[in-house]
Order: sequence, then C-alpha cells, then structure tokens
Amino acid sequence: MNPFYVKSPEGMDAKDVCDLFVESSSDYPMLLEPAHIFLIGPRGTGKSMMFRYMMPDCQAHMAKKGYEDLDFFAIYVPLKRQNFNISELARLDNYHASYLINEHLLTTYVGRIFFEKVGLFLDKTSKDLESLRQPLINSLTLLGNSAPSDTSSVKDLLASLKKEWSELYNEAVKYLNKIAFSGPSPYERDLVNYIESLLPSIAEIHATKIFGARNVFLLMDDAHNLSLVQTQVLNGWVASRTTSDISIKISTQPNYKTYYTSVGDRVETPHDYTEIRTAEIYTTKIKGRYYKRLESIVRRRLEQQGYKDCNINDFFPEDVEQEEKIKLIAGELRQKHEEGQGRGTRASDDALRYARPNYIKDLAGVSKSSSTYSYAGFDQLVHVSSGITRHFLDCASKMYDRAIGDKDSKLEAIPSSIQNDILREEASELRFNHLSREEDDQDERSPSSSEITDVCNLIDGLGGVFRYILTSERSERRVYSIALSGEPSEKLRGTLKRAVNCGFLHESTIGKKGGKFGGRTKLYVLTRRLAPLWTLDPTGFAGYLFIMPSKLEEAITDPDAFLRKYANEKIDENVVIEQLKLF
Repeated sequence: MNPFYVKSPEGMDAKDVCDLFVESSSDYPMLLEPAHIFLIGPRGTGKSMMFRYMMPDCQAHMAKKGYEDLDFFAIYVPLKRQNFNISELARLDNYHASYLINEHLLTTYVGRIFFEKVGLFLDKTSKDLESLRQPLINSLTLLGNSAPSDTSSVKDLLASLKKEWSELYNEAVKYLNKIAFSGPSPYERDLVNYIESLLPSIAEIHATKIFGARNVFLLMDDAHNLSLVQTQVLNGWVASRTTSDISIKISTQPNYKTYYTSVGDRVETPHDYTEIRTAEIYTTKIKGRYYKRLESIVRRRLEQQGYKDCNINDFFPEDVEQEEKIKLIAGELRQKHEEGQGRGTRASDDALRYARPNYIKDLAGVSKSSSTYSYAGFDQLVHVSSGITRHFLDCASKMYDRAIGDKDSKLEAIPSSIQNDILREEASELRFNHLSREEDDQDERSPSSSEITDVCNLIDGLGGVFRYILTSERSERRVYSIALSGEPSEKLRGTLKRAVNCGFLHESTIGKKGGKFGGRTKLYVLTRRLAPLWTLDPTGFAGYLFIMPSKLEEAITDPDAFLRKYANEKIDENVVIEQLKLF
C-alpha cells in the first residue's frame, strides 16, 4: 500500500489516527485549553486531523483509559457536508427571520449530533447512568415536551431527546424547501437557539460529571463553508463566553467570512477567543517546526508500511551529480571569503546564500539549460511544500505510485528524476489548471474571468521578478516575498486576497520600511510550489521586496511590461530589497 496516500481523518479508525498523528512540534496542546479557539489555516495543514485525534475513541486509545476517565469530551461537528447552507435561505436575507432560522438550523444540527454522540458514549461507559435522568427530562422540557413516563429508562429518554432535536432540524429544512416554490411564509413550529436551548441542555449533562471531564469541546470543522449569516450566528456563540461548560473549537481556512455577530459586535482575540495559525512560513531545520514535524510524519507512515529504520534522505535521494557541483561552488565561495573577497560575515554565509543560485544562474547562461535543474531530495521536497503537509504527502504519493509501477518487490527509494518530474507537473497544474477550473465552474460565488486573469498576471509578474533577482548580482537573491509601501487600491487588495485564498500567496505582516514612525504593513509570500515554473531556489528566502502598490498594479494589468521595466531598472526608487530576519 502507498504509505503517503491521504485519507480523510473522518474515515480513519482510532488506531490509525494515533499511529500517524504527530503531536510534537505542533500547536495541538493549545487546543486542549478550556477556551474558544479559532484554528486557521489553508487546506492540508492538519486541522481536521487534530480534531479527529481529540475525539473520545482516539483519546481513550492513547491514554489507555475508559471514556469516563478522559480529560475532555469532544464532539466532532462537520460543517462541510451539512445541508442547511442551501439557496432557499437567501430568500430570507432581507428579513430578521433569516437570523432566527439560521440560528435554529445551526443549533438543532449541533444538538442532534451532540446527543447522538452521548448515546455512543453511554454504550461504552460502565458508570451509573441514573444521574442523567433528571437532566434529560429537563432538556426535553426546554424543547417544549412534557415530562415522559417515570418508567422510561435513561436510554429511552436519550432516544426521545435525540429524536426531538432531529425533528426540529428536519422540519426547518422542509420549511425551506417549501418556500423555494411559494415564497416566505410564517414558520409554524417553535424556534430554538444556543443560549436558551442547547447550552442549558449540555450544561445539565456536564454538571453530572458523567463524562468525568473538565470540559465539553464542540469541534466545528470547516466553518468557512457557512453562509455569512450562519458565521455571524456562530460568532455570537463565541461571544457568549460559555467556556465553563462548553469550549468551541472552530477550524477554518483563511477566508472566514466575518468576525462580527448578528447584533453587530465583533469577537476579538484574546478576550473572546484564542487564535492558532496552522500554516508555517519557515521550512528549514533551524528556523521552523515544520521540517521536524513533517520528518516525523513521513517516518511514521513509512514504518506503518514495514519500512523499519528507514533513512528518509535515502528514500528521497538527491540528484547526486547536481549536488556535487553545488558543493564545489560552495567550496569556491568559502575560498574567496578567506581571501578577503567574500560578501557575508562568514564564509559559510556566502556558501549557503550563493552556491545554489550561482549554479542555477550558470545553467541559464550560455547553455540556457536552467530547466535541467533537479528538484529532488527530501530537503527540497520539504521546502517546495511551503509549510503545508498535504502538499508534501500528495506529491510523495504520486511519486511512490510512479516509481513502483507494476513491481511486486518492495520499493527502496524514489528516483530523483521521478521526484523532479512530479514537482514540475504539480507546479504547472497549480498555475495553469487550478484557476481555469474555477473559471469553467461559474456560479454566483465564483470569481469573474477578469479576477482570474488578474491573479494569473500578478503571479506571473512576481515569479518573473524573483527569477530576475535570483540570476542577478544582487547581495540577496533568494526572494519570494513582497511588502507594500502604502495602501493598495480596492482592485489590488481584492486580487491579493484572491491569490491568498487560492494558495498562491501566504499573507503575513512586517515592520514598515525605515521604522521611524513604527507600524507594520502586509507581507505576501509566493508559494514555493511554483518554484519549478521559474527555476527558483526553494531552499530558503532571506529577502523581500518593498514595492509601491501602484507599481504592483502594473503587474496585474501587463506583467510583461512590468518585468521589462524592472529589468531596465526604471523603478529602482520604488523597489527595495532588504534582508528578511523575522516574520
């Protein structure tokens, strides 16, 4: 079996999750705090895997404890495949009813999942369940039901409660389907909400200590899929600060729609919630945690498939001939430094900073063969993945399949040529096909063709400039980042945002140039997944461009003209390259 094949965490059993999950060098421990937390990062950074690992079966497996002895009780709530983000809700957007029905839908959706999971928990615990009787009766009363017969068992009460939550949810969905044909009409059934219905029900059960847990966690996964109104409703739950009974953990991609509630208040960190960013900028062994975490993930996956004591660098070998030539160039740079002709503080700085760029520059010289540069070796694969685990695993999976082919024997290593081929194919796929699919699948939420063209032009302009810098004689040549010297126009801001959402750019901040008056400005880092398109050095980025927004807008309009101006050094006064020390 392919050791790098990526399965959805939801479909994995507890043992597999525990075998593959790497807790060290990650922000996972922060998620265990009894606090509302936003887990923010692009697709593929392990957000769902963290949530899966927090679920009771995984926690019990790892701690070798019963469900009743766990430190917390986590309920996984997937928001990607729910069916209440439906077009019929748009018919209510001009009415206050929109907030009421969306709150009702979100509350009942979570309520039915919660009590379904409580039922599974009760099947696995040996605790006396009688303490749950009155809380369950109280919960039914909160939903408008009369007290059931005294002869009802706890499990019967729980079944009635789960059924009631499901019926409340299903009736609302039926109503929305009905108004698709008839238009808005009065909703005849009672509406419920988080504060008055769900929270008291969960608090009653939590108070019995039946879970033996200090807190109940609601793991709201993929919250960027919610509508604007639903996002405002969820933010209202966060603003209620109910962490004494319930901590809400919300995973989302960076395009979370709003941080305002339905009453116009804004939830703020750290007062209302804690924020965890899962994307990593640095991918080196020294500066970032990502390298070590990915190394552990790959080792575990290989061991699970029988590769015991496997050397990862041997499994993903470098192009030996290329790396030997780069080492020779590094040696020459050290020698020049010792002779007083160096550019950096230490000889090792010159070797690290210029050996690989000089090799790429030489390939682009007389022979014009820069396309023969090989993107191979574990280190380069880590750097090209740009701090996102899924990017590495997807490429490694394709490499493994291509390398093993029809072989029956065990694969000992993935040839460097296959590694290079896959990374170059993936770069082309990302640049030329990713946005084209969005353009083909137009709906009201899709970007227009002009927006897609703007993003492509921007990326082409940046890639070309970074390539020009790499093959120049500048002191800092490994550049992947731009910082804005001023406020961008609405068009540029929208294009940059779209490029971030598509995974072409990573957004951060940096101190303003000069620093006389302080403050910070936006920083945008090009994904190194695109490095093969321009034969860039992916092994580091120590420089960035300060650029006027008006000049960057030229790249959106005409990237070729933008590059010609840069090559002719006509905008040097507007573009400054400085060393990047810290994000």
